[in-house]
Amino acid sequence: MPIIEEAIAKFHTELPEEIQLSCEADEVMNPLKELEQSYGLVLSGLVVFVVVGDLMMEEIPDYIKTEFEFADTQAQKLALDLDQKIFKPLLDRINFLNEHPDKEMTLEQEKLYAENIFKKNLLAELDRDPLITASVNRQLFFILAQDLEFRKVLVQSLYENTELISANNITVDGEDLKPTINNWLKDFISRYGGNASDSVSVSAFLINSDNAKKLSNEERDKLGKIIKTYINLKFFPDSMPSDDNEDDDWQIIPYEPVYAEASVGDAEPAITKPEVAPIVNNQPVDDDTNILELKNMLLQYPEGSLERTAIEEEIKNLQNK
Repeated sequence: MPIIEEAIAKFHTELPEEIQLSCEADEVMNPLKELEQSYGLVLSGLVVFVVVGDLMMEEIPDYIKTEFEFADTQAQKLALDLDQKIFKPLLDRINFLNEHPDKEMTLEQEKLYAENIFKKNLLAELDRDPLITASVNRQLFFILAQDLEFRKVLVQSLYENTELISANNITVDGEDLKPTINNWLKDFISRYGGNASDSVSVSAFLINSDNAKKLSNEERDKLGKIIKTYINLKFFPDSMPSDDNEDDDWQIIPYEPVYAEASVGDAEPAITKPEVAPIVNNQPVDDDTNILELKNMLLQYPEGSLERTAIEEEIKNLQNK
């Protein structure tokens, strides 16, 4: 049986940071929580075991039967749900971010994945960790380098995106419309034309337009990023800075790069987990060393994270023995 402490150590020492962050993204954690509620189980440990390779996909049904005392039919159903709702989407995401030339995902599959980002999931991309957004941008540049005309497909995807940006409806050419990405772009284009690509027009729209005046600061910032994304795609590569700029200035989806404090010329993004001071506990020390070690590990991870949930479940299992 895999050991959760060892699996979590592998998770943080052997997996690229893009994979770690992808595993803890909302599109993984939200369906995971739904499955946990539906089955009345904590499944975070199982997910960690699979991600680090301690548990193979074909071994999941037997693991479920042994660990949760499920009948064979129940175990097969849960394994299928995990595959469809967690592991397949996660594997697609990891394959898309993978920059190795011999990866399994083909260029056509990458195009389809990118198209779905701009048609259905752009808002999620705007909230990513900068390390992830930088990786997504690199993949977009790779695709466009193979097929520049594909930018038209991505722009069309934005025109069809019905994700809601704001709470209140907007008025475009006298028509009351839902505040979707495509309708906000329609409003911008109706005011500044289809060839507007300068930052002055964007700023004027965000500050002076009647619809934008009703936005919260968070909504206005989100809208600004979406319009910038639209401009970056529609006018690519002319929308990109000159070659003498830093590579991080080349962006399709806007983000703020994060750099470590280092010598001049070091431009590697730095994402660090905050150190958490141990809590002084005046209660009698638990005799079970393993439980104490797990409780100490617990302090390193934020509430609701994949690692913390898995550790909490292991502590509960040990305490109930």
